[in-house]
Amino acid sequence: MDIYTSEDILQADDLYKIQEDVCSFGLEIAYKMTDGELGWLDFARGRYSIADWIDERLIDDMLTFDYTFSEALHDDNGDCPFAACLSEDTALAKLFFWCYNEPETDLEDA
Repeated sequence: MDIYTSEDILQADDLYKIQEDVCSFGLEIAYKMTDGELGWLDFARGRYSIADWIDERLIDDMLTFDYTFSEALHDDNGDCPFAACLSEDTALAKLFFWCYNEPETDLEDA
């Protein structure tokens, strides 16, 4: 499993490799959350589905990141690929944006 840091994510011009690994191939990556992101998690915990999703996959500051986060973001925000109250300048927000997949919808429900 590949391990990424905030610096890795923020310095990358694009995240096509991660996007392909996570979204297309269903692989997991490990992401080391920053102190700021962990502070956001403390605030968001129990308020947002995405925070619960992270809590289920977080060991110390290491997040096991996979495609299933999209459903949690969708539960919170509809089809918006951003987590509530999380700065868009963070690496975690960049991961969410690049790897988000809109959930499949049943045409009969549309």
